[in-house]
Amino acid sequence: MVTKTKRLKETDGDYVRMYYEHQYDRVARLESLRLSITNVVITLSVVSFTFSFSNNQSNNLMSGVVLPTILVVSNIFAIVYIYMTLRIIRAHLDRAKITLGQFAPALHTINDENKPPKWTDRFNLATNQIIFHVLLIVLSSLPIWMYYQP
Repeated sequence: MVTKTKRLKETDGDYVRMYYEHQYDRVARLESLRLSITNVVITLSVVSFTFSFSNNQSNNLMSGVVLPTILVVSNIFAIVYIYMTLRIIRAHLDRAKITLGQFAPALHTINDENKPPKWTDRFNLATNQIIFHVLLIVLSSLPIWMYYQP
């Protein structure tokens, strides 16, 4: 009977490399989908702002309340999705780091010695996207505020 420890010692390097790369492929797909959602929301926002703030358009219920509400909801959805994928991405990166530590300690040492600056942990792509969506929520709320002002 082969024990678990024996199987780990005899692990094929290609299998380990494949698993490591698979984690980063998952991260890339999630980040790509996250960026696609952000791009769709930005496109909706630009179209809505153009429609809401055009000179020929009067401030009616559709352009003053309905479209901005749709934008606020879509931005909230994007923020929630970005936050959820951020947690999943961190799990994939942790798995890749553990794999590197167990099966390639020399590479793990190099990886730990050459880390990006600490501020990039808090101010990363996901954080920037969330800040951008919050800004769009604030801007999307302006037509609602203008509609209800006398």
